[in-house]
Amino acid sequence: MSILHLVRHPNDERAFATIAAQAAETDVTVIYLQDAVYREPIPGVRTFVCARDWEARRPKTTCEQVDYDQIVALMTQHDKVITW
Repeated sequence: MSILHLVRHPNDERAFATIAAQAAETDVTVIYLQDAVYREPIPGVRTFVCARDWEARRPKTTCEQVDYDQIVALMTQHDKVITW
């Protein structure tokens, strides 16, 4: 099973604890949206940032940027999508 997490808040510890637990057992991908683009990538987890949100905030990050079309494509490629 594959899970896509859409994370909007950089300090949502419940979200990050859940992502870490799931990543140990299954294929997990994360997309940072809104203020979560300030967060660093999660080690060992495929992590992206929304390009529009990155452009609005311009944080330093090593995450790959994805546009809205790519986000929709990722949503259709995963078995579950969870929004935080």
